[in-house]
Amino acid sequence: EPGAISVCTSKFKKKEKSNLRLWIENIVQVLIVVGCIVFSILILANPGGVQKDYTKINVSYMPVLSESMSGTFEKGDLIFGEKVDRDENGDPIILDIGEVAIFVVNDPTQSEYQYINTHRIAAYYYEYFTEGTKKYGYSDLFENKNVIDEKSAYEYAASLGWTSFKIIGYRTTGDNKAIYYKDGNINGELINENNFDLLDDRFVPYEQVIGTWNGKKLSGVGGVITWIQDPAHFFIVILVPLILLFGYNVWIVIQYVIEVTTGKARKLALEEAKSGGLSLEDEE
Repeated sequence: EPGAISVCTSKFKKKEKSNLRLWIENIVQVLIVVGCIVFSILILANPGGVQKDYTKINVSYMPVLSESMSGTFEKGDLIFGEKVDRDENGDPIILDIGEVAIFVVNDPTQSEYQYINTHRIAAYYYEYFTEGTKKYGYSDLFENKNVIDEKSAYEYAASLGWTSFKIIGYRTTGDNKAIYYKDGNINGELINENNFDLLDDRFVPYEQVIGTWNGKKLSGVGGVITWIQDPAHFFIVILVPLILLFGYNVWIVIQYVIEVTTGKARKLALEEAKSGGLSLEDEE
């Protein structure tokens, strides 16, 4: 009959809507869980601290916390690095001039405080003997534009007659040089024309270089990770959604148990009613 067909069609549409809603709910739940897991792994794998064993420090991805390399990567970016290769003695190899190094910095104002920095290598810091006296420096090689790697550094030192020449570290610099120029114009006039002023104050021992930037970055993602690392933000963004999701699923399970239990009670009541075990009033 037409009326029966209409009722069946209506029931089918309701079932379709119910299935669609169920699929949407499941997809949303999966996305929430996956998102929370991914961000939790990123935060746990990149705590921002410095371990005693430098080889175990994560350099795969790092949030940028300052504007010192602005123009290459910006504050709030997420940069990707690679572990520095090591020689047969387990020491990190000497990097080339111009590479962006990831290294551990010891703050001289706080003897136990360390942090990780990412700056470009501008010069080698070295030691050598001349006339029986041990000396240290970086300026001679820094002024020679032909010194671009370990090999050329040793060749130049030999041409100067230095003995026992050894590269013991680096002088680094940030790529954001606007603060060194008048009116912040990087192509303008230097406030101090001595290029040494563009270098970082301290030298970096080569043992403290743990990796290099591989040229890849994600804009803005590092700022998100840094923000979530705050305990209050972690609770709001990660824990609260998981708690709500858990509560929602508990509610669904309770509803399911009630529905199954009620269905069994109805079935039992109908069977007893059919066998004459219940009056019509009891059945109702």
